[in-house]
Amino acid sequence: MKTQDLQMLNKVDCGTNPDEGFEYDKAINIFDKCESKRNKDPQTVIFTAIEFPWIFKGPSALSFIAYLTDVEEGSKIFTVQTIQDIIIFQWRYFKKSYIQYKLTPFALYFILLLIFSSVNYVSNVNENLNDRYSERWDISHDVIGALILALAFYFILLEIFKIVKKNVNFSNLLDWAFHSSVAILVIMKYLNVSETTFRIFAVFVIIQAYQQLFFHLRVFDSTAVLITMVYYIVQEMLVFSAIFLISILCFANCFYVVQGLQEPNEDVTPLVGNFIMSFLYTYAGALGNFSTDNFDSLGQNSWILWFLFYISSFIITIVFLNLLIAIMGDTYDTVMMIQKEERFRAKCRLIYENEFIFNRDRLFANSRYIIVANIDKITNQSDDDWEGKINALKSSFSKQLEAEHEKTTDNFKSLRIQNQQLSDLVKQQDNKMIEINSQLFKISSQIQLMEGRKRVKTIIKRQGNKIKEFLETQFQKTQKMMLIKDEEEKKSKTETPLLINPLVKFLKQKSDLNT
Repeated sequence: MKTQDLQMLNKVDCGTNPDEGFEYDKAINIFDKCESKRNKDPQTVIFTAIEFPWIFKGPSALSFIAYLTDVEEGSKIFTVQTIQDIIIFQWRYFKKSYIQYKLTPFALYFILLLIFSSVNYVSNVNENLNDRYSERWDISHDVIGALILALAFYFILLEIFKIVKKNVNFSNLLDWAFHSSVAILVIMKYLNVSETTFRIFAVFVIIQAYQQLFFHLRVFDSTAVLITMVYYIVQEMLVFSAIFLISILCFANCFYVVQGLQEPNEDVTPLVGNFIMSFLYTYAGALGNFSTDNFDSLGQNSWILWFLFYISSFIITIVFLNLLIAIMGDTYDTVMMIQKEERFRAKCRLIYENEFIFNRDRLFANSRYIIVANIDKITNQSDDDWEGKINALKSSFSKQLEAEHEKTTDNFKSLRIQNQQLSDLVKQQDNKMIEINSQLFKISSQIQLMEGRKRVKTIIKRQGNKIKEFLETQFQKTQKMMLIKDEEEKKSKTETPLLINPLVKFLKQKSDLNT
């Protein structure tokens, strides 16, 4: 088993003896997800310990969630595994509180609202209902209305708490408007307003109720993906919807103008009616529900209707709707490619918007470490979810790139080894050249010394006779002078020893060497 910090496991209070680490039967309650299926194949489990106690409680935790909520789209922060583990750890506690304080009351609220608005005047539908049944229904209807009012005020209080904790935004205003409209709908029943007014207002309330239901279903991962998909598709369709609406208005205007060529006759049904009906007629034709029964009522001018029919069906039905399919397909691939990051972004938004429903300081009072146990992806590649064809292509390309990267890395390693070997050879050759140069220098110095000696010898050989003659002449002169001096001394003395000049000895030795 591959671990990053085994000592962190012993700091979790999951057994009687903390030195024993995790016990198998109690580890299931500690981790967020557990693998119930037993696999005979060996798998590598990686344990990771995360120590960020300041992220779980206090003002720093709120700042961290607010930062993740406001991070711009396309950011890679949600791809960091540590960030994902921190969000999942907080989401585990937040989801329980959200289901308890918001989703469960809203489910009851939603069902009671549908019963109250849809079955309000059921007694008027069947005239054969007896008075006793009608009285029971009226009592139950009043009880349902009272429960709806109580739940509406409950959710209005939650929205007030949310506004106090956070700044007011557009989603808060939508939620507050919905719950207020529900309360108004119930009050309208007690005020005995007309059936028409009640039902028309109930239609708008029911639309908002289903919209709120979609928002609450974001708490589940399976439905959050589809809701995010719808959001992105609607966002990408804004420009397309504007062009599509302009095209429908164009042909609706043409049909409304051509309708003036129809002869006024009570037996003939008007082609499109007023301008609003002309718009609806063109929109129905864009969906394939064209009605051409009255085209012949224009007589010889009916060709203009057929011309508009073919042009509108080609442009609106064929071109625009196929373009819409292409846009939706690209948006689907884009969302599926980033659905994991968007899932964590949506969780951060829900936590930030509903921070007041759970107490961080109490839930995370003893939370200091997060222990994450993951099965190695290399040994568990078959369990990966399908995330769209772009991700499949991306996965295949990444595998090919990894293989090519390994080959390139091996080639670079071999090249580095070869370069190292070549550099070693060059160093050896340089050392040899240095030795050779030193030897050559010694040889050249010896040669220069020998040449100097030869020059001295040649000079001595060439100039030796002249030097000898010069020395002999000088010696003779010296001898003569010495003889003269000796004679003078003899005169003064009877006997004087004959002095031998040392230079004579040197000249004799030199002459002997030359001979």
